[in-house]
Amino acid sequence: MSNRGFVIYTHVAEGHPSGLKIITKSNWSGVGLYIPRSRFSHNKSRAELQKPGVYMLLGDLDFDPKLYIGEGDPLITRLLSHQTNKDFWDILIAFTSNDSSLNKAIIQYLESRLLSLAAKTSRFKIHNKNTPKAPSLSEMDTDVAEGFLAELLLCLPILGVSLDIPSKNEVSTDNYLHIKNSKGTLAKGVLTDDGFIVFKGSRASLEETPSFPLSLKAKRMELIDRGVLKDSGQGYYEFTCDHSFGSPSTAAGVVQGRSANGRPPPPPAVLIGKTQLAPP
Repeated sequence: MSNRGFVIYTHVAEGHPSGLKIITKSNWSGVGLYIPRSRFSHNKSRAELQKPGVYMLLGDLDFDPKLYIGEGDPLITRLLSHQTNKDFWDILIAFTSNDSSLNKAIIQYLESRLLSLAAKTSRFKIHNKNTPKAPSLSEMDTDVAEGFLAELLLCLPILGVSLDIPSKNEVSTDNYLHIKNSKGTLAKGVLTDDGFIVFKGSRASLEETPSFPLSLKAKRMELIDRGVLKDSGQGYYEFTCDHSFGSPSTAAGVVQGRSANGRPPPPPAVLIGKTQLAPP
């Protein structure tokens, strides 16, 4: 991720925040569309969907995050078939270009790279039956594709999706946290801009309290079904890979089997004379 500032424009085209959004970025020929399924029929004739590009179909991102990634030339041909044949998705995100830089080989390359990145995050239940290999591209087309991908990944979080997992070298050690219980350390992780990453090898309690929220119970079951959490046979679940949660509290709740505040406590107040100074 670049630390340099940039400008992203969001056009709420239908006059309602939950409707069609058009995303563009300064000094980039790409354009992104965010279309709720309920608005797809109203927007299927848009010029952007008549061009080659890549797309993501997304289900419930909070508790059952389903994802399908594909490419189309033009986009609309594949999307119309998915409107009929795939019932899990609620949101369509598609990216194309305002120029002619995207050819069939490049969008196939982008599809493969996006699928690979999505799998590494472990955030999603991916509905693609297989991950196609990236086609061989010329050096120039590879640079075009990677450049387009880098810009696309900067725009995605604006639409509520992130495929970025920072490496441990990119995150301040001040953001490293751990969760303990009476038996010792259960899990270790790091606070990021996108939420909280629990590291591979961390443990989660097998037990759940009677008051454990149904939403967190559903999240645990989803991670077990996907193999992110695996019964170790030694009295705890184990994380089989790094996993990113939307918040530290969700991570702490899933790990401990109970409601929990995953954020570290603030530093203590300082008493000067009779005035108590609270932390900023």
